[in-house]
Parts: sequence; structure tokens; C-alpha cells
Amino acid sequence: MSVVVRPVQGRRDLREFVELPFRLHSTSQVWVPPLRLERRLFLSRRFNAFFKHGDAQLFLAERDGRVVGRISAQYDQHFNDFHDNRWGMFGFLELEDDPEVLPALLDAAAAWLRVRGMTEMLGPMDFGFFYNPAPAREGVDAGLNRGGFWDADPGGCTVVDNYRHRGPDVWYTCNHYDTTVTEPRIAAYIGIARGQIPPQEYFATWRTFPATCDWGWQKQQPVGENRTYLGVTVFEGAYQYAGEKFVPSWGGDMFEALMPALFVPEEQWGPRSWGRNHPAYVHGQIAFGLQEAGYGYWGFSPASNPTGGYNAYGAPPLGLAGPADGYPSDLQGTQWDKGFGDCRPAQPEPVWGDGVVTPHASFLALPFAPRAAIDNLAKLRRNFDVYGKGGFADSVAVKSGTVAHRYLALDQGMITAALAQHLHPGLLQRPFRTGGFRSRVRPMLGKECFSI
Repeated sequence: MSVVVRPVQGRRDLREFVELPFRLHSTSQVWVPPLRLERRLFLSRRFNAFFKHGDAQLFLAERDGRVVGRISAQYDQHFNDFHDNRWGMFGFLELEDDPEVLPALLDAAAAWLRVRGMTEMLGPMDFGFFYNPAPAREGVDAGLNRGGFWDADPGGCTVVDNYRHRGPDVWYTCNHYDTTVTEPRIAAYIGIARGQIPPQEYFATWRTFPATCDWGWQKQQPVGENRTYLGVTVFEGAYQYAGEKFVPSWGGDMFEALMPALFVPEEQWGPRSWGRNHPAYVHGQIAFGLQEAGYGYWGFSPASNPTGGYNAYGAPPLGLAGPADGYPSDLQGTQWDKGFGDCRPAQPEPVWGDGVVTPHASFLALPFAPRAAIDNLAKLRRNFDVYGKGGFADSVAVKSGTVAHRYLALDQGMITAALAQHLHPGLLQRPFRTGGFRSRVRPMLGKECFSI
């Protein structure tokens, strides 16, 4: 008999929809099963807030009365209104090895979306669209990931291209993400795990910029040596602060340095790189807040400005960005400049102002300095009006006591994820320990040795 696709109706169908991947992957050594209850709640119109601004339909494919595939079709009205388009999406795609099942499922999803006025159906993300294969710089054959792209000309500096050569051209940002210790590396990990980005891209990013005077605008003169991985020569540069060597982030903040480690076990898979850098970085944040700046508190990362708006905060000694462009730690924008060898003289010791501390930074530090992180959070709660029904407020200026009484979804998400990771180690990392992450990302991280 031919394949029949029908919509999910009722509890029995929903159970079949949820159970299918458990049957398909029952002999897999790398598949990590989700919690059945969580999947049912996620798909519930009553419990999933998505259905307040979107709609979805689940489908089952059957042959001879036996379920052989599944798919979902959905659209997000808020997303479409914001972007002024009519896009639908498909997901939850699982099927037996049967050439007739996939087109039948896709046709059913597309038809459901078409009736509801959708003009495009988007599927799984391909991170390879971000990867510019042109050599990152002289002597490095690998490319880098662009900062993003638009599907229409936004004006300003753009590059028109299509790195996957599928569909129309897009307008890429002119910048690339070219440093290693920054939050977009999580996207590179995903693309590498999926085989959409070559692992050489990871090694093409800068640990620090070179130690020569033509790079003397960066925060301090690095130390290190060249090493080669997968044919890419890497300058394993490092900075020094508070008695530790470390690889800096762009702004000296915790978000760039530690957010990806919530999901990818970097410190375990890269014991000679991230396994050394994460604790050293946290040590630098603590030393800066308590000793250098004398704030009495630590934890610097982009957050709400307590006086209004948003700002990118960091610990200046931990950032690559030069003294004129680095992320400040206080409301006054005070910077730190110890010079660059013989290329740039050191400036006078700064006078630190009203330091801005954000609680999510302490939560990110939990795996690497748990006692210090908990003590810092307890002290913030004890001395400031920074904790309420929604948990910790987004930030506090510790000299004046001015609190940003706001809850940012990103920062609260990091707090929740860090707590889950602390209370149930490895829980959030389970999906990132399988498949391409295990076979591609893990050996890649294991090759490297930072100069620290």
C-alpha cells in the first residue's frame, strides 16, 4: 500500500507521535532520548505559550496501518509580523528508511501552511550559510563565519553572496566573527557537528592578535607560540593578569567566555585549552572586582544599565578590545591601559567609579568557582534590593546602590541553565554529547593546547 499521511487527532495519535523516535533509535548508541512528559507538555496547546501567538499541526505517516514517519507544520504570527513575511516551518521530522515517506510528509506540511496563507516553508537550519570559505588571512586557508545576513538590502555595508549556492543571494554583514573566546562559537560548534562548517574554521579564529606593534591597539601585548592543527597555523596567544595566563574575550565579559560551556562540555573535551581557560578567566573576574577595582563584588557582563537602557560591561583587563573600545565595568566608562610593550606606553592608574555587577555572571561561574559565586550572590542579595519575585534583578551599580529592576530573557535564561547544570551536572549537555558533537567537535577541541 502507498503511504498515507494524516493529522494527529487525540491522545492515541499524540502518543504514537511522541513514541516514534524511541522505536526508530532504540538500538542507537548515541541517541539521547527526551523526557516523554516534557515532549507532551511541549506539544500541548494548554501548556506551551507558543500557541498564544502561533499555530501548529502534527502529522503521522502510515503504511499498512503502521506509523512510519512524523512531521510538524507551524507558523509564528509574531515572527511573521515582525519580519513582514508569511513564513511557515516544519520540524519533528522522523521517518523510517523509506523513499516514499519523506515527500509525503513534506507535501502534507506544505499544504497545511499554504491554506493558512504561508508563502514559504523553512526547514532545519544550515549554519553553512554563514561560513565564508575565502581564506581568513594570508597563510590561513580556512574561512570564517560572517556576523549574519539579511534577505533584503538593509543599506549600509553589506556583501551580496550565497555561500551554499542554494536559493537567492543574501546580504551578509561586512564583519566576520574572527576571535575564539566569544559566544558565537556555539554556532560554529553546531555547524561543525552537522558537517556544514569545516572544523578548520575553529582554528582560523584568533586566540589573541599578534604581539607585533602593528597590532598594538589591542589591550595588552600577548605571549605565546605558533602551533598547527588540521593544517591551520594558530598563534596561541595569551594575556596575563592577576598571576594567571588566559585567552581573552573581546570585551572581558562572562557571556562571551562561558555561555557556550553551559551546553558543550568544553572544559572536559579541551582539557589543555578550555579546561585551563575557564577557571583562569573566572579568577581574573574575581581579582578585578575585589582587588583591582575594589568594588567589593564581581561579575561583569552585558546587562541592563541601572540608570536606563542596556550596556556591554566587562572586566577591562580580560578583554582584547583596545583601551578606547573595551567594555567598561562602571557607569563612568573607565578604561584600563597598561601599555603594549615598547609600542604603546602605559597610562596612569585609573580611578574606578560606580561598578555595574550582573548576577548572571556569577551563575555562569558556578562550575569553576562555586563557593565564590554563591558568596557573591548572597552578598548582593543581602546588601541591595536586587532580589524579588522574579529572582535576581538584571544588574546593580554597587557604589550608588542603583538597581536595574528588570528581567532580561537572555540573562534569566542563562541563570536558569546554569542552575540546572549545577543541580544536575551534564543535563543540558546531553544532546551536545552525541552524533556530530562527539565525532567532530570533541576530537577538534581535544587537539588544542592554549599557551596557558
